[in-house]
Amino acid sequence: MQIINLFLVMGLLFSAQPKKAKGDVYGLDVRLKIARSLKEAGKFDAAEKAYRDLLKYYPNYPPAMKELAEVLSTKKSGWNEAIRLLRKYLKKKPNDADAHYLLAKLYIYKSNLKDAERELKITLKLNPKNIEARMDLARVLYW
Repeated sequence: MQIINLFLVMGLLFSAQPKKAKGDVYGLDVRLKIARSLKEAGKFDAAEKAYRDLLKYYPNYPPAMKELAEVLSTKKSGWNEAIRLLRKYLKKKPNDADAHYLLAKLYIYKSNLKDAERELKITLKLNPKNIEARMDLARVLYW
């Protein structure tokens, strides 16, 4: 009986692990760690490639969408795609204040002040202690 219980517990543990997508030899966890390491090292081009590769196998994986948007936000040519990714991410994770704030910053960069104001207000509703968002909202309202 104990052996059967042990096998059941082991089966539950292994089934809780993310499954590899077809054709993915590394798996979700490894790909995400590689991409994060590259981003943290400031190797944004390599990180972008790693996140895109991850999303090729796991197209709706929220952390990869958000983190790719963070990487893309570092260059002007990536702003539109970053906005698209953040909108998609926020449909899955609407209470992520950091994602709303990044989206607001991107709208500010693109001079879309109406959408920036909306996202800053959402950010402050979710995280009233975000002083940077409060200052950005004051600037947006002033403009």
